[in-house]
Amino acid sequence: MATTTKPRAAVAPIFRKQARVQSQKEDAERTSLRDAFNKAGVATFVSTSMCVAHKGAQHIVSELIYIGDIAHYRLTPLFWAYLRHAFDNATRACEAWKLDGSTYSELLERISRIYNMALMQFGETDIKSAEQSFTPAKWKRHCERLAQGAKPINDEFDTDMQTGTYRFPADGTGAYHPVSKTALALVDAIRDKAIAAGWTMPQLYRNVGIANRDWGLVCYIGQEDRIGAITRQSIEIVHRSTGGARSLHFYNHEVDQPWLRLPTDGNAQNTRSEKEGGETHEI
Repeated sequence: MATTTKPRAAVAPIFRKQARVQSQKEDAERTSLRDAFNKAGVATFVSTSMCVAHKGAQHIVSELIYIGDIAHYRLTPLFWAYLRHAFDNATRACEAWKLDGSTYSELLERISRIYNMALMQFGETDIKSAEQSFTPAKWKRHCERLAQGAKPINDEFDTDMQTGTYRFPADGTGAYHPVSKTALALVDAIRDKAIAAGWTMPQLYRNVGIANRDWGLVCYIGQEDRIGAITRQSIEIVHRSTGGARSLHFYNHEVDQPWLRLPTDGNAQNTRSEKEGGETHEI
């Protein structure tokens, strides 16, 4: 006996529209993350305790990473709004004598730093809009979406393999210098201190441009190197080898040096040099 096949029901137009809107929303979010990376030169991640981690281009559209067992969320207007909400709760707790003043001061310092990052990457309009529209339920839905997505990247064990995709600036042209994950991690660790001392993001992270002249600190850190003293004039690179440790210095030629008086046009470059016997040798 012949049987008839029931025709498959067509997808309702409303569901096709919802899928299209969701796809457009995701594309816009990825574009926003790329734009933020291009402005900062790094992908910024923050834990709920407001500890900051900066990552390279391999994380350009990542939304969540784990460092050890601690989740670090990508800094976005929504996550900033969540942090602001949490800080407001901390403020009320401090006013009610449920949070000690030293802890509150530390949180204030951290959130002020994060606010400046968010402002630079996304602008005041997007930040204020996210604050005004924030609800705990919206943040919960965001976390549930992340939990349903791909497995978050665990960055606990950085290797010294070259990133391959790291470029700063992302749209820069010129000579390209490969950068290792170890070098990025070391520069990430001293970034805030160096910026406070007067260094710029390109001086620290640039790896595309005129060879040697434009390359930043991250290009000169080897597998066995560590970063030492940081001053306005130079950053020490402690190089370890079988012959023992020696200090190399990455100089900031945008400021006066003991042997250099800046020309009036400010044309300068950064140079890594080796100090031996009280003399400075450019290399």
